[in-house]
Amino acid sequence: PKSNLPRTPLASRAPADAIDLTVVVVFHNMKREAARTLHSLSRSYQDGVADTTYEVVVIDNGSAPEQAITQAELSEYGPEFRLLALDEIHPSPVSALNAGIRAGRGRNFALMIDGAHVLTPGVLRWGLAGLDTYAPAVVATQQWYVGPGQQGDAMAAGYDRDYEDRLFGQIAWPSNGYRLFEISHFIGDRDWLDGLWESNCLFVTRATLEQVGGFDESFDLPGGGYTNLDLYERVAAAPEVTVVTMMGEGSFHQLHGGDTTNRTDAAERRTKVFDYSQQYADLRGRAFHGPGKPIHYVGAIRSQAARRSRSRRLSAEAFAEAAAPGGLDGPPTTPSPLPEELVKAFTEGVYRTLPWSGTSWLGEPVRTPPTDLLAYQEIVASVRPDWVVQTGSGDGGRSLFLASMCELVGHGQVLSVDPEPDPNRPQHPRLTYLTGRPHHVDVAEQVRERVGDGSALVVLGSVTDRHSTSEEFERYAPLVPVGSYVVITDTIVNGHPVWAGFGPGPAEAVKQILARNGKFAVDPSMEKYALSFNPSGYLRRVR
Repeated sequence: PKSNLPRTPLASRAPADAIDLTVVVVFHNMKREAARTLHSLSRSYQDGVADTTYEVVVIDNGSAPEQAITQAELSEYGPEFRLLALDEIHPSPVSALNAGIRAGRGRNFALMIDGAHVLTPGVLRWGLAGLDTYAPAVVATQQWYVGPGQQGDAMAAGYDRDYEDRLFGQIAWPSNGYRLFEISHFIGDRDWLDGLWESNCLFVTRATLEQVGGFDESFDLPGGGYTNLDLYERVAAAPEVTVVTMMGEGSFHQLHGGDTTNRTDAAERRTKVFDYSQQYADLRGRAFHGPGKPIHYVGAIRSQAARRSRSRRLSAEAFAEAAAPGGLDGPPTTPSPLPEELVKAFTEGVYRTLPWSGTSWLGEPVRTPPTDLLAYQEIVASVRPDWVVQTGSGDGGRSLFLASMCELVGHGQVLSVDPEPDPNRPQHPRLTYLTGRPHHVDVAEQVRERVGDGSALVVLGSVTDRHSTSEEFERYAPLVPVGSYVVITDTIVNGHPVWAGFGPGPAEAVKQILARNGKFAVDPSMEKYALSFNPSGYLRRVR
């Protein structure tokens, strides 16, 4: 049923008995996760709030009876906790969040759309400090995944609730809440000093919500779509508002079967996120781009494990111990996810020691890790394209390898495009070289004429800047049918994790492409051996 309230309701004036802070947190079928989240919001856990008056408004948004949270359970965490009953239940948590804002007595709010996030002990203290120090301000808590990497990918490799429970036990949580950094990773390829798109614990003043409004109830998709990003952008973009985040504090996402975060199928996950972005574009008339303001900081980094950036990675020991509860001896019987830091360290080590530079195929230098060559072989064998279109011929080694794979499966031709001719490149009956700049329109037209109505696998290997890589994708992606791939190579450069001075390049192009194009999704199965110079670059067409 439709609500008669405004789609973006303005907050009401503070009541006569106003307090310092109202935390609004929403749960749906996550009783296991809620126990940790609620404890992390209690006075016994949060530091520096002895003189702070606050309440926690808990909203159960239509959980199954066995998963529902009761007021009796909340009373165990302290008198600050109260359960808010809803008149109507919606698949989106937006109306529940707005109900919490209406019911709150705080002069300030901390808004938590996803109740699966556990906090570190200084979040409430520093969130309020940020609002006061930089007033008027919005304070975004940095987001982390509990576990050995990005949760959706880790789940596909064996990460589950039992593994996660062992991690919490290993750090003896909640005795020291800052040990959460030992068992977690930043959400996304980022660190403390990168920009923020959203926050699951967003601090904002009541006065700001009186002017800007709360969550937009037009975001009616299950999970809320981009509603959290939308509120952050609207609040942060308001005149004079300063964007603030906390150093050394975080919210940590537990595994709970979320609508997007915990989908193991990368294509499904990508499709869901793209649909969210399309709804945002339909509602706002443009793509989401964030507030675009400088970020200011409060807080302090209190643990060695929190001192992480792309150049300062965490040891993988904690994850190895939690992954093997029965001991490390003997062959494994179930897969365990490889810690993200270990993958990056291994990739950087291989890159710097240069064994790949001596890789050869049939006597010709190929300068590619053998694990990526194996991935190319798997794609050629499964897709059986009529054409393999490769940009960036280089010395021709990869072109020869791809032609050899076509020969082995008995199908396909390779068309290799490069700006410079080279008569010394290797030859093969299934290999043709074309001279020209791959992103130029006339060259792309020649390629389309050669391919005709045939199906293609495209390998973009020019190793160039973001703009040119994106242009190459736009030129050649239409040749690729559903089920085939566009492979963007060398996404490790520009600090991912090597060659930090390269500048925006292939990896940044991938992010741009995925934001604009919902037909392709990253296929992490092509990176299953943990060593790839093309991480997130294997883009499979899914629709």
